[in-house]
Amino acid sequence: MNMRGLLAMVLVLSFGAATAQAAAGDRVFDVPRIEGVSIDGKLKDWKSDGLQVNVLLPWQTKWPLAADLDARFALAWDQDGLLLAVQVQDDISDEAESTESIWQRDGLELFIADKVNGPMRAQILVAPGMSEKFPELRTHVFDRRPNDKRDIEARIDAARTKTDGGYIIEARLPWDMLGVEAKKQSEIGFQLFVNDTDGGKREKFVWFPAPETSSSWNNMHRVRLADKASAPVIATASAEYEYLKRLRVNMTGTSAVAGSTAVLRDGKQELARTTLTEWNGRAVGKLRVALPRKGSFKNLTVQVAGHEPIVLQPDDLAKARAERLFWSKLRVHGGHTFNGNTFPEFTFDEPGVMEGAIGPYEINVTFYNADHQPVDSAEQPGRYGAVIKITTDDGRTFTRYRTVFRTPEDWVFWRSNISGAPSLPDEFGIKPEIQ
Repeated sequence: MNMRGLLAMVLVLSFGAATAQAAAGDRVFDVPRIEGVSIDGKLKDWKSDGLQVNVLLPWQTKWPLAADLDARFALAWDQDGLLLAVQVQDDISDEAESTESIWQRDGLELFIADKVNGPMRAQILVAPGMSEKFPELRTHVFDRRPNDKRDIEARIDAARTKTDGGYIIEARLPWDMLGVEAKKQSEIGFQLFVNDTDGGKREKFVWFPAPETSSSWNNMHRVRLADKASAPVIATASAEYEYLKRLRVNMTGTSAVAGSTAVLRDGKQELARTTLTEWNGRAVGKLRVALPRKGSFKNLTVQVAGHEPIVLQPDDLAKARAERLFWSKLRVHGGHTFNGNTFPEFTFDEPGVMEGAIGPYEINVTFYNADHQPVDSAEQPGRYGAVIKITTDDGRTFTRYRTVFRTPEDWVFWRSNISGAPSLPDEFGIKPEIQ
């Protein structure tokens, strides 16, 4: 571990270990067995069966118009593999040139493993084939299994049909590539992204409320093979910190839950509630609550009346606070170079955010001369050391160090005529006459 990483870890510990928190991945979704499904891009074999995921979460983007992008999917299983049916509404087609780059443009990203963060894993890309240049469905499989476990090909069987304003993709992901036994109670890990670019910034819809599954395979839902499906997913939510002072929860649901009450809880304690309102064919709402001064939330959930609670997984609050302190900048008023015997003052660039991170605080600075003696004023020109103590109301102290310099006269460097010719190293290969 390098020194920066060590310091960051020490800061996290100084903010207290993260409180155990239920993760979104603790919930298990049951998917039913369906027989007789043909992979042809049509849903007639499904009827109303399958785990119905009727809403996905937009990641780091505002909800687009439904005609621009909307998606829902269903999951089931049979003896041969996991069955998937995805319905996408997308008004403009923009697909990648190469199959390895499908993730950068319109299409699906599927992540499947023998369990959440399991070693038998694959990332599968699917381009729908909706553009004139690429009129056929294309796939690409990134095999993430151990090298000695690749005797069976990682693959997908998929088909696409066009719909009015979008497409349906139906697929089967074989069990044998995962080493999973097709029987009730077997569990796997699964994540789905729907990507859309329209020639500009990529928008991403996700099922598990965190991106970057390719680098963190914990960012998956637990999926269990069963006889019956879990209740349909009709709402989703994400949680983020605002200036490290408030928690903001963004909720999205199907239009059917517009007018319903959503309640935010930490364990059994109610923190806030709101009424979901209809917007662009969806139900949306926001909840805000002040962050605890010490510690963190223990078990955050948000629940739409009459439906399963949604487990929230915001970033580790202790880590977020420590990182804010670690990366925050101290501003030296007047600059590190000054004239006169009055030392400059130090403040944080974002004092309000810092108060959210560490609570009310005071900054006290002790200056030292070249003889390492503490001084109250800069009586002589030269350099001085500044030891900056940031003390919080609860007694914690964080220390920063700076060097400042008193000039003999009032000097503004950009008004000075500095002469001289720099000499570049011979290794640059630039002739002296053109330097």
